[in-house]
Amino acid sequence: MVDIGSEKFEKVFNKFTNSKKINEGILLIESKNGEFSLSKGYGGKGLNSPFLMASITKLFTTTCILILLEQRKLSLNDKISEYFDENIIKGIHIYNGKDYSLELTISDLLFQTSGLPDVYLEGKDSVRNRVILEDFISLLLIC
Repeated sequence: MVDIGSEKFEKVFNKFTNSKKINEGILLIESKNGEFSLSKGYGGKGLNSPFLMASITKLFTTTCILILLEQRKLSLNDKISEYFDENIIKGIHIYNGKDYSLELTISDLLFQTSGLPDVYLEGKDSVRNRVILEDFISLLLIC
């Protein structure tokens, strides 16, 4: 690897992470040809650490879904059960004793009208739902 001044990048990263407003962060810089690579973590995070991206992922996801819609690779009315085995999504949305999981559509997820629990408001048990939905978005992007 060629050193093109990694100290400068590290200095800037350290300046930002020393702020009281930053709890965790990851820096990854790589040159196109692979001659330079720098990765640095802060707050116990590394390159393979799960990292909550907050609401910014909603914009990215919406853009990707609308591109796929424009390419006619999906419809907003498609049920997510068209993309997943029933056993994977079964039980992620139960309300008043009835399982609505197989009825969820891309539109329900995109416009947040599914009624799925929020992991922050309802605790760790709803993490399974979030992981399945993140896998769903990844699957759509592969299509």
